[in-house]
Amino acid sequence: MVFGELDIHLRSSNPKILVKPSKMKIDEYKTEEDFVVRAIRLYSKEAGSRGEIVAESDSPEHSTKIGVEVLVNPIFSPENGFAFVPNRTTIVDGGAKKVVLCVDKDVVDGSKEINLFSQDPIGCPGGWLLPDLENLEERLLRNILKLEIPITVNGIGHIGEKAAIVATYQDKTCNLRISIVHKPSIGGLLRDIRFSEKDTKLISDFIEEEGILEVYQKHPLIKKYMKGRFKNRADFLVFVADVMTREVVRSFVMGGIRENLSRFPIYDSEHPEPDIETYVTQEYYEHGPGLHEAFKKLVSSLKL
Repeated sequence: MVFGELDIHLRSSNPKILVKPSKMKIDEYKTEEDFVVRAIRLYSKEAGSRGEIVAESDSPEHSTKIGVEVLVNPIFSPENGFAFVPNRTTIVDGGAKKVVLCVDKDVVDGSKEINLFSQDPIGCPGGWLLPDLENLEERLLRNILKLEIPITVNGIGHIGEKAAIVATYQDKTCNLRISIVHKPSIGGLLRDIRFSEKDTKLISDFIEEEGILEVYQKHPLIKKYMKGRFKNRADFLVFVADVMTREVVRSFVMGGIRENLSRFPIYDSEHPEPDIETYVTQEYYEHGPGLHEAFKKLVSSLKL
């Protein structure tokens, strides 16, 4: 709960990891949301760095922290200096998008042309010209040239098909694997919500094959709020709506990862958890407020 003004101070335990802003202010009288979500940004140039981001407030006195690990960004470390990043992607049936081909400055010589070959039903340019050597520096991002290559699906009716694009430059070759998919939709995931008496340690679970979100009434936190005339009480609605929002957003992200959706590339397949949590947080910030309000209205209309 926020009474008056709440000052939150943010700091990093590792000087190689920067957090911005370092201070936030939440004003009770200027904040209309029932559940306040604020984004912070982290910066680091050293892969492998680890630390904790600590958030503290004085009145009320409280602190919380989250662990951070800095991963290698494949954009700045393309394999063999010439690679699509990521090296697999999806594209909506009948759609178009751009994919990123990264070229290290050290592999660029006098030749300007990159050759591109695509399998049906994917279309792409047959070649791509690099900038002249004298103009190369101004196009570089930390010694990497990022090329955005447009690709398309020729026609419709190709859902489930797979194809590839091959790029060659001098003696270097790289491949991009492509799957053609339905248009992704968070709203399309969810068909129904039900409260369950099942004994489980979970608060909720998304049953993907049925499109049903189950909320478990016997969980201590759910039981805490389901007392008295709870159904239209603000704290109950906010809590349950947030549980539902997070579950649906996580299911959307996990589904996208299973489909190799380019929106959710996993950069370290041996340790995917940090990437997954990052994408869940991003989607929560983007879609959470709208879903949260919709779930509050839905829960208040359910027969419990």
